Amino acid sequence: MTPLSSHLEALCTRYCRLDPVLHAATAWRPHRDYRHLAGIRTAPVVLSELHQVAATQPLLFETDALGPLPVALLRLEDEDDSAVLGPAGDWRGHYVPAALRLAPFGCDPRAPAPVLLIDPESPLVVPAGTPGAVPLHDPAGAPGPALRKIAGFFAGYHRALQRSRSAAGLLRQFGLLRPARSLKALDHAAFDGLETIERSALAGLDPLKLSRLTRAGGTELAYVQAVSLQKIAHMQLITRQLARRGAPRPVRAPGTETGPDTGHDTGLNDFLDSLASQYVSERDAITGHDGP
Repeated sequence: MTPLSSHLEALCTRYCRLDPVLHAATAWRPHRDYRHLAGIRTAPVVLSELHQVAATQPLLFETDALGPLPVALLRLEDEDDSAVLGPAGDWRGHYVPAALRLAPFGCDPRAPAPVLLIDPESPLVVPAGTPGAVPLHDPAGAPGPALRKIAGFFAGYHRALQRSRSAAGLLRQFGLLRPARSLKALDHAAFDGLETIERSALAGLDPLKLSRLTRAGGTELAYVQAVSLQKIAHMQLITRQLARRGAPRPVRAPGTETGPDTGHDTGLNDFLDSLASQYVSERDAITGHDGP
């Protein structure tokens, strides 16, 4: 098992500023899988990727020194195998959040202007000259082609992150966030320190505040986040299935293995009915949904 951490917290504590002198002899080994994300529980998300992320991962809110930011929930437990990341580093989602694509690099989420960071503890950071590694600087100490592209990517990402911070900040200012663990279905250690939308407060928001929130992208953020909570039930189901993987199969009573002349499990319909009922129950508990 790997202790879970927040990528946002790591950016603020473990990562350091990329320095042309300090890192003159440093190279980068591009990752071929995502096993380096094994210990990450949450990762920041920007407004322009909300829908792509929410298609497979729940969105919540995490707070740093400057306020809340939307984050993707990558796993519920410190399991080696999860709904999003496999034990061999295979990414099982449809979309990788932008903050995680160029490990071991990042940008300082607290800085008013883009500041390129590097994780000095990452196994992807190696000495210059390592076979297969990409040097960060040329012999004269200037940024190499790869580093210039990385810096350009994070410059654009930083602007998007600032817009996300503004939208999430308004949600906090207008009293639209509540602790995730205040919902019965989310009362789990995986949701410590995270927040979710207070749907009743959003529904009753003053029109002038709603207009301001909409212009900042906060209304879309709020509704996408609320809908994305549906994915938690799916993650819980996958986590249970993975936990059972490799366990001895239960011994069935004689005559219950297959139906007559069909070769199909006679319990299949009951299983599907149970699964549908469980989905509705978990959905309603997670979202506070009262209808179909």
